[in-house]
Amino acid sequence: MIRIGSITKKGNNVSSARIALWYLIGDMLVKGLSVLTTPVFSRVLTKQQYGDFSNFTSWEAILLVIITLDLSVSISRAKYDYTGKMDAYISSVTAVSTLSTAVIYLIIECNSAFFSDLFSMDMFYIRLLFLYFLFEPAYEYMQTKHRMYMKYKFFLLFSLCSAFLRTGVSLLLVFLMEDKLKGRILGYIVPALILYMCIYCYVWAKGHKVKWEYCKYALKIGVPMIPHTLSVNLLSSSDRIMIRELCGAEEAAVYTISYTVASAVTLVRASLNKAWTPWFFDALAAGEHDRIRQRSRTYVDMFLLLMVGIMLVAPEIVLVLGGKQYYEARFIVPPVMSGLVCQFLYTLYVNVETFYKKTFSISVGTMTAALLNIVLNLIFIPQFGYMAAAYTTLAGYLVLLLIHFGFVKFRIRQAQLFYNKNFFLKLCCFIGAQFVCSGLYRMDYVRYIVVCAYAAVMLYVGWKKRAELLKMFHFR
Repeated sequence: MIRIGSITKKGNNVSSARIALWYLIGDMLVKGLSVLTTPVFSRVLTKQQYGDFSNFTSWEAILLVIITLDLSVSISRAKYDYTGKMDAYISSVTAVSTLSTAVIYLIIECNSAFFSDLFSMDMFYIRLLFLYFLFEPAYEYMQTKHRMYMKYKFFLLFSLCSAFLRTGVSLLLVFLMEDKLKGRILGYIVPALILYMCIYCYVWAKGHKVKWEYCKYALKIGVPMIPHTLSVNLLSSSDRIMIRELCGAEEAAVYTISYTVASAVTLVRASLNKAWTPWFFDALAAGEHDRIRQRSRTYVDMFLLLMVGIMLVAPEIVLVLGGKQYYEARFIVPPVMSGLVCQFLYTLYVNVETFYKKTFSISVGTMTAALLNIVLNLIFIPQFGYMAAAYTTLAGYLVLLLIHFGFVKFRIRQAQLFYNKNFFLKLCCFIGAQFVCSGLYRMDYVRYIVVCAYAAVMLYVGWKKRAELLKMFHFR
């Protein structure tokens, strides 16, 4: 028996905060490989090829949402409604994704010229992508299931194997193949494809059935979420796609470097949320609103302090990742970081909406923000260049945060779960710090003094608050 907050659970003796640490370590190793190899790929590939690979991964993220019907979001809730039946549930939703993938692929294959132009991608890569989509959902569903039951070891190990294989094969093919772009894409897709096929077979061996009841339940929760998840991906990916179309692949490559810096923050946010969501759902189900309110404030404070530190040293990170040819990307990082803070905050409210099965309202808000982002991109990128995209994305995320806050406050009436005024005040301060950091990027010596002072203060506060931090770490 263990305690999560003040909630008793069986079977696992690891606290939610410690699981967050393991997810963070695992994701840092997995995605850290991608960041560490960026200096290699950004130098071996031309800017055109680097931009084309960014286009490939952007479409991968967008299409995956449509093809899987966003059914993975239903697994978090199914834990409470289908206890003891999750293996059959997973095999059922996997069957739905397989059918969806086949149908959408046939539509694209019958209109190959149109979709090849739409995606700015050769049909060879589109076919490869759909073969990958056939098996990837099984991995995603199993990973979500294990996370909700706080069984993280196997899938952390599996993710590490996948990452090392992808990275190793990609590096090998890029150096051996004359077509560097093809080598990069094959190295990215094929190793993961083989591993996901194994998971796919395991899912069917474990669940070995398809029940319409489970499919209907998953579709009812997942399909209304498609516009939301798709819009989130559009918010993060449409910039690069539109920059490539409006400005060129080289500008898209520079913009992508700034997002590589931001990916370090994204992996921290995603890792923390993987542990936060099961704990939050359990605490909300138990009615522990006061504990949620206290923990969420500490959670937000720690994330914001980390963000400020990364933003202060962003120029050095850009220089390491891309070299001098990408150094102008440092000015894109601050607004991108502010957008990620908004993303972090709105996820708190989205979790509330998901728990209460208000997934349609989630989609309405996110679609509005994504549409705003696309319209602003069409207006400002031609006028001010590709850097404007970072600020239009920030505007989109800010609107998204306000919409989801509004839904939780006025429709679900659960805004008391968080210190909302405190959160928005801190967000305003962070956006102000964004402009200060942008100015400091032109005064390196002053910035170095600020970095040293910031690090000293953080170390001092960390030491003084060590007991409180350790208590938070154990989630007691």
